[in-house]
Amino acid sequence: MRAFGDQIEGCDELVAAHGGRDERRYAYLAGALVALCVYDGGPYPMAFSILLIAAFTACDLAAIGVRRARGLAAPPISEPAGIALVAAAAFILIAAFKLFPVVEFFAAYPRPILEGDDSLGLGQMLAVFLSRPVERFREGYKWVFGEYRDYLGPLVIGGAALTLARGRARARDVVVAAFFLLLMAGDHGRLSPYVLLHHVPGFDSQRVPSRYAILVIPFLGLWFGHALADLAAPGAGRPMWRRPRTLAAALLVGATADLATINATMLRNLFSVPPPAAAAAGVAPRSGFTQMIVDVSASARTTYLRAPIDGHGYVACEGLEPNPIPTALSLRLGALEQVEVDPPDAGGARLTRFTPNRLEVAVDLHRNAMLVVNENFHPGWWSDIGPAVARAGRVAVVLPAGQRTVVLTYRPPRATLYAALTLAGLVGLALALRAPARESTSTRCPSAERAVSTRRTVGRARRWRGADLE
Repeated sequence: MRAFGDQIEGCDELVAAHGGRDERRYAYLAGALVALCVYDGGPYPMAFSILLIAAFTACDLAAIGVRRARGLAAPPISEPAGIALVAAAAFILIAAFKLFPVVEFFAAYPRPILEGDDSLGLGQMLAVFLSRPVERFREGYKWVFGEYRDYLGPLVIGGAALTLARGRARARDVVVAAFFLLLMAGDHGRLSPYVLLHHVPGFDSQRVPSRYAILVIPFLGLWFGHALADLAAPGAGRPMWRRPRTLAAALLVGATADLATINATMLRNLFSVPPPAAAAAGVAPRSGFTQMIVDVSASARTTYLRAPIDGHGYVACEGLEPNPIPTALSLRLGALEQVEVDPPDAGGARLTRFTPNRLEVAVDLHRNAMLVVNENFHPGWWSDIGPAVARAGRVAVVLPAGQRTVVLTYRPPRATLYAALTLAGLVGLALALRAPARESTSTRCPSAERAVSTRRTVGRARRWRGADLE
C-alpha cells in the first residue's frame, strides 16, 4: 500500500523517501490484499478497497497535472497509472477463481436496490461517530441497519479536528476523506457522488450510504494519532502540561477504553457464537444442514458465524431482498431431511457428509430411482456416476438399484481456467515478494533532492546522538 500512500502534493513528496514510486511490487501486493477481500466474502470490502485505490490514483494524476500546468517538475503520468494497472492485474488474477463465477452469477441475476433516497445531514453524520447508539430504520426493511453506528467518540473526533485546524493533515488525505464523506452523505440529488457512483458497475447495488464511513474512519484515526504525536513531541509541553507524553498516553488509553466499552455490546451481538446445544434442541436436522431464511432477531437460534457450524444454508436475507436469489419452488425450509428418494418406495437415502461444494449420501435402492437433494440446481453440479440433473429446480441424480455412497460436487463452469489464472497470480505474488527494492527513476526537482537529503541528514544525526548516549 506504500505505493499509494506517498504524498504527491508538494515537489519534495513526489518520490518516496525509502524507494521509488515506480516499484511495482508494492502495487502488486496492494492488489493481492484486495483479492483477499473477495475470498473473505461480502460485497463491501472489495468494492471499498478498489474505491480507495482509485481515489488515491486520481489525486496523484490530478496533482501531476497541476504541477505541469504551473511549469513545475513532476513525474510522468505513467507512474501512478502504471501502479494502478499493476494493482488491478494482481487483483484480477489472484481473485479470478472466485471473482469471475460471482460476476457471472450477478450478471445473470442483478441485485437492484430498493427505490427511495437515503441521505444523511451533517448532524446525522456526526451522530454516526459520536452517538451511542444510533438506530435508523429503512422503509421496506424490518430491522435496524447497524452500519449507522460507527462510534469513535469525542476524543478521536476532537483530536482529528485539531489536526485539521492546525493544517497538519496532508492535503491529499483531506481531499480523499472529504470525497468519502460526500458518499456517506448519501442521495442529495442526481449529481451527488453517492448517486453518480451507482452508475458504476459493482456499485449499483450498494445501499446504506453510512457504510462509506468505513473509508473515513482510517483518516480520522490517523489524524487523532497526529494530534497525540504533536502533543508528545519535545517542546510541545506547556506549564499546565508538565508531562506531555504522559498526557498523550492517557488520552490514547481513554479513547481506547471508550471505544471498547461502547462497541463491545454491538460486537458481542454480531459475533457471539451460541453453544451447539441449540442444534441439539432441534434447530439442525439429523441430515446435517437446513435451508432457512436469515433470522437476525433477538430470538434467533443461531447467528451469522454459528450458522455454518449448525449447518444452516441461507436462501434469502429476511425474505426482503428486492431481487432474491432464484429458489426452486420445491425447496423445503426448516429442520427436515435434506435428501430423499423418488419414488419414496424405491429405497432410502441418508446424508453422511455435507459441505457447500460436496455432499456424500448413503443410498440403498431395491430398484432404479432418483436421488433428490434439497439444494438449488445450478450448472456445475456433478456426481461420481455422472452429471446431476434438475428435478423441479432441485439437484437430482438418476441411480440404479443397489447400495452405494453417492458423492455430489459443485464446480463452477470454467473453474479450471479460473484456477489457472489464480495460480498465475500467486506466482506473480511470489516473484513480487522476492524482487529486490530499486531506486526510483523519477526526475526530482531541487526541493525534492534537498528534502530527501535533509531527511537522511536528520536520520544520521539521530543515530549518532543515540550512539553517543550509549
